[in-house]
Amino acid sequence: MAHWFYKIQLEEKLELISSEIESQKSSLIWHENIESGQHYAGLMDGRHHNGQHGTQWCELQLSEDSVSILEKKVGHPIFKSLFYLWNYGSVKELPIHIDRPEINYGNAISGILPLEGTFDLKVYENIDDKKPVDSCIYGPGDIVLLNNLDYYHKGEVLSGQKVGLHFFLDLKIFDSPTIEDILKT
Repeated sequence: MAHWFYKIQLEEKLELISSEIESQKSSLIWHENIESGQHYAGLMDGRHHNGQHGTQWCELQLSEDSVSILEKKVGHPIFKSLFYLWNYGSVKELPIHIDRPEINYGNAISGILPLEGTFDLKVYENIDDKKPVDSCIYGPGDIVLLNNLDYYHKGEVLSGQKVGLHFFLDLKIFDSPTIEDILKT
């Protein structure tokens, strides 16, 4: 098991969560991202964190039923205050970056539930590494837990348009959890 990500199957409950999200789409407020992650990093602290790479995102809420499904699948409580829906549109590549703690609202591990598209996630220990330490291909029916604050990552859309629900496990950064620690509980 890798300590940078872990993939879980959710296939049987995906339709329920997808339907809930679909019912909210007309009221969601979308935000445009127009600059590359590399450019955005230069404006901030140089950690090459994500932020603006030509995609759209919005915040949404999930029902207790959907949250419960996710918590049972990942085996840990989820940070219930915020969920993101991220739409890559025509963008096919996520530039290499490492996320900032404030993007995660102080939580250590992010979760991704793809609703559309297949994605190849690559994880790096250093920004200058040419070869990833690991990779993970995922799509609808999978959940990926990602240690996005400690490991650089990038990705490529392999098929379709990438649309995914992003959430966080309710584990604060100062707890310094690893994915192995989470799955042991």
